[in-house]
Amino acid sequence: MDGFYYDLEAFGNELKDIRKSLRLTQKDVAKQTLISIDTLRRIENGKVMPKQETLDLMSVIFKRDLNDLLLKYRLKDYSSFYKIKTSIEDKLEGGEFEDLKKDLKELKKIIDEGKMSLYYIRLLKQLLLLVESVIEKTVNNDYEKALERLTEAMKVTIPDFSLSNYTRFV
Repeated sequence: MDGFYYDLEAFGNELKDIRKSLRLTQKDVAKQTLISIDTLRRIENGKVMPKQETLDLMSVIFKRDLNDLLLKYRLKDYSSFYKIKTSIEDKLEGGEFEDLKKDLKELKKIIDEGKMSLYYIRLLKQLLLLVESVIEKTVNNDYEKALERLTEAMKVTIPDFSLSNYTRFV
């Protein structure tokens, strides 16, 4: 697993903060988990991608699922991704469709930076197409383009999707 897709430095900093909040030293954690101090230091400094088993052992001591926490750092700039995703969801729920255009630009910027795995690029492209379809329908009143965008969005994860055979996928 390539660390490029993870912000290991930020993850390591959060682990260090959790450890310190529990008033544990690296030596304490090493003793309780049988993980070497050197390994803990390298994880906390973002130098290595921790093994799942290592995170499982540390999770008991840290009192939270560290494998789950690691997923938060799967993108280089998770906070930007989360912020834009939340903003889009809020605007969709609130019917603020005109304001989605600003979020659309931010989403395109995140995709263009390419600091994520292929999985997330595809996921974000699908979200982008969904937002474009909402804008086409609600702001531009172009139902045909909206349907085209939705179809493209479906094809991101289902390449042979078409409206004529959509019942195969339901």
